[in-house]
Amino acid sequence: MPEAAVLLAHGSRDDPEPSRVVESLASEVERRTGYGEVGAAYVDQEPRLEHALDTVDAGTAVGVPLFTADGYYVNEVLPDEVPEDVRITSPVGTHRAFDDVVLERAVDVSEWFDVSIEETALVVVGHGTPRHSDSGGTVRRTVDHLRRDSDFTEVEPFFLDQSPNVGDMTDGVEAEAAVVVPYFVADGPHATEDVPEAIGFTETPVDPPQQEAVDGVELTYTSAAFTHPATADVVVERVEDAPEPQEVTGA
Repeated sequence: MPEAAVLLAHGSRDDPEPSRVVESLASEVERRTGYGEVGAAYVDQEPRLEHALDTVDAGTAVGVPLFTADGYYVNEVLPDEVPEDVRITSPVGTHRAFDDVVLERAVDVSEWFDVSIEETALVVVGHGTPRHSDSGGTVRRTVDHLRRDSDFTEVEPFFLDQSPNVGDMTDGVEAEAAVVVPYFVADGPHATEDVPEAIGFTETPVDPPQQEAVDGVELTYTSAAFTHPATADVVVERVEDAPEPQEVTGA
């Protein structure tokens, strides 16, 4: 177990909600494990990625990307900006256990609203981007797993910025009801405004969990997937599985 860990996230200069989620998660991970320190560094706000080690007292740390996919930021931005003494793991969103977090989020809200899972579709909405060929791959793989492992009548992926577009969601599901899980880190503008507006909710921002009928489909909309408490378990697994630092030996 390392002495310190740093959560690496996008953050936002305009919206405090993402950093609130990240910092709460850092505190929860530290509480659950009882080891060292857990800091946070961001792409788009202070403290920046290049100052990741300044958020902890240790000279080295494990960096856990709080990203949904193994895409542009994880492959291009983090390796370029995070200090070399931070050993970067794979992102939280690509961990197989995170599929269970998505399912828990959907099941929890179904029970809250007394939704019959066997007659309801599950929709997982990711961001997607044309900048990286596999940006939608994580959501698609999660959907494939949940088609096998859940009791929802169908499970479908949709995206904000690539095909299939979330604006076509109500035409893209066969069921008359759907639980919609936004595959995002926080209940920020993407999850509470952009996705619901594209789907056709009457008013945005929404305050999840929320129900509304759109184009004849009864939608149950959840909070962002990463806000589920079980996300902390996945972060801990990423930290525990991180490779040990390589020893530098003399010639």
